[in-house]
Amino acid sequence: PWYVRELEYAKPTVEIDWNMIQRQTHYNNWEDHLDQTEKDNRAHMYYDNTKKMVLENNPGNTMFDVAIRHPAWTAVRRNMDYFFGVEGIMKDTPPGFEMGFDPESGHCMMSPVWATDLFGIITPGNMGVPRWEGTPEQNAALIRMAARWCGGAEVGYLKADEYTKKLVHKTCGILPILADKNGREVVWENVDQPYETDKKLVIPEKCDNIIVVTIREERNPALMAPSYRADATTAKSYARSIAFDIHFRGFLHAIGYTSAGSGWGPWNNVPFGVLSGIGELGRMRGQITPSCGPLIRKVEVFFTDLPLPPTNPIDFGANRFCRDCGLCAKACPASAIPTFREPTYDITPADDANSNPTKLHPEYFNLSGKKVWPNNDFACHNFWVTSGKHGCAACVASCVFSKD
Repeated sequence: PWYVRELEYAKPTVEIDWNMIQRQTHYNNWEDHLDQTEKDNRAHMYYDNTKKMVLENNPGNTMFDVAIRHPAWTAVRRNMDYFFGVEGIMKDTPPGFEMGFDPESGHCMMSPVWATDLFGIITPGNMGVPRWEGTPEQNAALIRMAARWCGGAEVGYLKADEYTKKLVHKTCGILPILADKNGREVVWENVDQPYETDKKLVIPEKCDNIIVVTIREERNPALMAPSYRADATTAKSYARSIAFDIHFRGFLHAIGYTSAGSGWGPWNNVPFGVLSGIGELGRMRGQITPSCGPLIRKVEVFFTDLPLPPTNPIDFGANRFCRDCGLCAKACPASAIPTFREPTYDITPADDANSNPTKLHPEYFNLSGKKVWPNNDFACHNFWVTSGKHGCAACVASCVFSKD
């Protein structure tokens, strides 16, 4: 569109000091801000409030709404590990994650990503024919078409360089949302295929291009946030992302190229979308796109050896608009989004008593080095738990840029 301006590579509308950006440890840290008694109390609140809302039978939180979200979350949880090869570790998989894995190798039967190729995919090498070859621009057009065919929306491209590698976490556990602080190291090596051990996950150095694809969510259910009906569309989008990843990575292998990603990958996915020109970073710290605003449920990231031309960040006025809007901050039931006008390099203060943490560690969820509105992610997640709704997205529902 005429109102979208292209910027320089790695210089989006959000101001970044790349010297300050450092790789982070990847794990869910909500409970680290609480002592054991507080964790137990809030877990009880979750179950008690869930039961209370169902009994009250209010729109958006009825038994139907609770039930309609479960199938999608079940699909997500039972195939959550398809990003990782899990050989030698799946014996200790928590109950509920066993379906979809080969009992002999431990790899996910649907998509052993860190194995040599995808389960059931016939590659050019298998057929004895040359792999696809094109110019970077031809490859970009091919990938854009394939990504949309597989269920993605917006597509962008980046290089695996000194900027983007900082967005990949230093460590990652067997399951990102269950990982602890002492997970496996994520590294690059001069190898032909991605692989894993019990100590590390390895991305081939030859996979020096990055494909970025968004998975959208529907607007109308999101308008009911916070509610189970709104969370159902969240779950549905995550489930669609799993189908997309399996389909899309199968395509990359089928044309003869290597890839590592995406799934619940060890990285901050929103910055990849911002840097590749899909959207701008907004006050709520999600990306806002010209096409659908913040109705992006997931940003898929694939490291590949397919040559691609990087796409640049964009400016269509969203980040500037966020300075004077603030509707998402007003709509947030957890007061997790700041209301002040100007973004800052400061992070959430450690003495922020919002949601009553035992001891807040804002450095666990606020990555320094960028000029933003520092959200209190603990307070956000805490609302999910204590309200019994599991999720929220009131910020997304309130955004004036949200549209189907």
